[in-house]
Amino acid sequence: MRTATGEVMVRPHDIDRRTWEKAKREARAIMIATARSAKGTMTYNELASRITGLRLEPDSLALRELLGEISAAEDMAGRGMLSVVVVHQGEDCLPGHGFFTLAQGFGRDTSNKEKLWAAEFARVREVWKTNPSEN
Repeated sequence: MRTATGEVMVRPHDIDRRTWEKAKREARAIMIATARSAKGTMTYNELASRITGLRLEPDSLALRELLGEISAAEDMAGRGMLSVVVVHQGEDCLPGHGFFTLAQGFGRDTSNKEKLWAAEFARVREVWKTNPSEN
């Protein structure tokens, strides 16, 4: 499968498991640092460009899957959906559709996306501001 620009589209199941897990660890660390930062958010493009272990496009299925796996694990650990810190550039400055679909699957009320995002963002920021040594 190719993108609109003719590049081969990488699908998550095509990626070596060790490479995938390394990219997940890297993305998680980047998002934790972002949650602890003054701004607290980053764009999909910023995240994709900072992951060095695997080349991911900001709008790729692979990046969406990576973020979903990280958020599921973080939420199950009681730390909230870490991918809340990754948002669209410009537009609405909210996470993408996949974030809200995942949130709904976790039983969150998604009827007001801005309200859900603000609550989840505050939760994740609090977790990572108060646990500076945990990664």
